[in-house]
Amino acid sequence: MDELARQIAEKVVADTKYFTAIAGLIGILIGAVIAVLGNIILYKLNAKKERRQEVLRRELDRLYNLEEMAGEITEWAGSWQLEQESPELRERFHKFMVAAGTFRKYPKLKQAIRDLNQHAMILASDKTSDKIRHKEVINRSGELEEKYEAFIKEYKALINQIKT
Repeated sequence: MDELARQIAEKVVADTKYFTAIAGLIGILIGAVIAVLGNIILYKLNAKKERRQEVLRRELDRLYNLEEMAGEITEWAGSWQLEQESPELRERFHKFMVAAGTFRKYPKLKQAIRDLNQHAMILASDKTSDKIRHKEVINRSGELEEKYEAFIKEYKALINQIKT
């Protein structure tokens, strides 16, 4: 009886030996395909995330440069040592005016840039004019500061929107 059981066991092992090997090989192949597909998907997702981060970084850099320009324009226009015909001042006004167009996709910021630039140019013009009184210039300096604060408010709102 023991001999019969042993022969049956050997026959079962011999019959299933190849099936087990093939099933194991198929399992390994399926696992490898899943691993490769998973790596490809992760690579694509990472590449997309990196591109998005680069775009956001560049947009933030542009916004930081805009903030610096706004501060410079405000200080130049508010300065009493102002030379209206200074090529450097005209260039700064021009750059700031062009910035409104480059940030056109943000309507509130664009309008804040326009308002600040316009008031700065008016104040700079008034300071070099002999027809404007000192009190009027001081009032317009206050208006310029209000426009600068409005610009900063829109700027910060946009920065917070982009960072989230």
